[in-house]
Amino acid sequence: METLNVTIPRVVLWSGLLIAGSSYGGIHLFTWNGPFPTKSQRLLWQTSCLVIVSPVVLIVTGFLLARWYYILVKPCFDRFT
Repeated sequence: METLNVTIPRVVLWSGLLIAGSSYGGIHLFTWNGPFPTKSQRLLWQTSCLVIVSPVVLIVTGFLLARWYYILVKPCFDRFT
C-alpha cells in the first residue's frame, strides 16, 4: 500500500487547533451557571472549563505579544546596534 506524504502549513494547523479548542471550551462555558446538584460539582465544572479554555487564551496572548514585539519594540532597539 502506498502512503501519502501531506504537509500542512503550521499556520493552518495552529489555526485549526485554536478554533477546535475555542469551540470545545466555549460549549462548556455555556453551562457556567447551570444547575448542578452540589456546590462541589459546580466548582469542579467551572475549574475544568477554565483549564480547557486557558491554553487557547495563552497561545493567542503569546502570539499578540510576539507580534507587538517584532512590530513595535524590536525596530527601536535595532537602531542602537
